[in-house]
Amino acid sequence: MLREVPGDIKHKRYPSMDLSIESFIKYQLPKCTYALPGVEALECFKKREPNADLDAHTTIPLPSRQFVEKLDTHFRQAILDDMHSVINPAYPGSYLPLWLARYWKDMWEIYNLQETWKKGLTWLEDKMQGGVSEMEYDIYRGAHKLTNILRWSEETNIAGAHGATDIFARYLSDKTWMNSTQINMMFAHILDRIEQDETLDSLVTVETLCLWTEIKKAKNIQYFDGHPPMFLHRLEKRILDREIDFLIFPVHWDVQKHWLTFKLDFQLKELSYSDSLAHKLAPPMDIIKKLQWWLKKRLDGPFKNLGDGLEHGRQDDMSNCGILCANTAACDIFEDDDLWTTETKALKRGEQ
Repeated sequence: MLREVPGDIKHKRYPSMDLSIESFIKYQLPKCTYALPGVEALECFKKREPNADLDAHTTIPLPSRQFVEKLDTHFRQAILDDMHSVINPAYPGSYLPLWLARYWKDMWEIYNLQETWKKGLTWLEDKMQGGVSEMEYDIYRGAHKLTNILRWSEETNIAGAHGATDIFARYLSDKTWMNSTQINMMFAHILDRIEQDETLDSLVTVETLCLWTEIKKAKNIQYFDGHPPMFLHRLEKRILDREIDFLIFPVHWDVQKHWLTFKLDFQLKELSYSDSLAHKLAPPMDIIKKLQWWLKKRLDGPFKNLGDGLEHGRQDDMSNCGILCANTAACDIFEDDDLWTTETKALKRGEQ
């Protein structure tokens, strides 16, 4: 493959997969260039055969990120045009193998991950030095210790949240917004906790984003006349067989770019939700409409809409709705869980 970085280069230049996060952020990468070159990326692909010293060109400063992204965009066309090499604009006389474009892209991705973890560890260290209680210190310190144990590229193998350990770095910030992987991971963890309690396991279940992803496909109520996916069929059967009384699940409100938590009570036929920005936003009627379509067609609905009826924290920023989404679900299910507050928002990230 023309884009495949040779194994010996990976062995010499890439950080070992076995490095802990703490060791990974200390690994020395090539320096970065930020200035855009005065040449178009497509013009840097050449028909001449490579002639450059690869050892030197895998250690010199990387071309700018924007330039490398443009090379990646034009790579397929370069192959169609029978190009055999690529040049680094800072060294115009050197013709490099085409895989150098992939190498530069990989190095930028690794560099970005290093910076993300560095900021996360700095965040933890700042929290530990901020006059916190002993309990809070232990939580932050425990999270910090994990960076000496977890490998930087280790697969998480968490149900509902496929990815590597870098997904944890997003928690270590006051401003980072949770993406679907983190939401699925937190709700999968809640489900694990439920399954450890025989009583709760017989009453309530949670779903990850797969439920809303399916329901939001509906353009009209007739969508639910069709055959549901197997996971939804099994869930509906459990509900109709009265195996569960409550269902709690996350929803991404695309219009507002905002996370919500929904709860369905199958005994009382009630629908409720939590919106941590309810003091600023109108009710999510577009979401409720589609849920009611599903309930009416499949589960003897519609249900009574209780609105923003789940107890939840009041968000004071634009980045913590994902944490609040999972916290609301956990607090509704587990008596000993503490509700998110503005005073504990950093702690709730550290606990994850």
